[in-house]
Amino acid sequence: MLSGRVCKLLGPALARHNHTVTLFPGDGIGPQISSSVKEIFSAADAPIEWEEHEVYPILEKDGKTRIPQPAIDSIFKNKIGLKGPMRTAIGKGHVSLNLTIRRTFGLYANVRPAKSVPGVTTPYSENGVDCVIVRENTEGEYSGIEHTVVPGVVQSVKLITRDASRNVAEYAFKYARDNNRANVGRAPQGQHHEDERWNVP
Repeated sequence: MLSGRVCKLLGPALARHNHTVTLFPGDGIGPQISSSVKEIFSAADAPIEWEEHEVYPILEKDGKTRIPQPAIDSIFKNKIGLKGPMRTAIGKGHVSLNLTIRRTFGLYANVRPAKSVPGVTTPYSENGVDCVIVRENTEGEYSGIEHTVVPGVVQSVKLITRDASRNVAEYAFKYARDNNRANVGRAPQGQHHEDERWNVP
């Protein structure tokens, strides 16, 4: 079934050739999950060759965090990658690896489809659920701007820029057009904003 989806996505000619995919196994349970994913792809005879790279934080002199250059080069070379779970270190002096990876490759849109499963009864079964949530992935709570005000009191800044907001909005409309979605809605988190919805041109 998976090989059939790959063929449909790439076309018969491209699907016959192996494709190199960058793999960041992750840490904690990440390597175990990544290993299982590789087994599933192998069992499905998917035309994939894995190029694995360990990812760990490198703290620069300016205080910014980056990941190893070979891992960055691999993603730009292969144009596709898979990341295993990575723990967010607390009190280690560096930005989380997940956020560092998002910023490194401009992965600003978190795309989460949600659809009712036929035969599974839920409180929403009557009308069914069929939506896609697109969330900005690098700012807001992910800004990583924190400091201690006084001992025992920490302030976290929720930074939101016009450029990042525009990028995720444009992505949401492009996704809607490409996937035949009729409209795009906005669900703000603030107390003084109302939900809005626009038709997709």
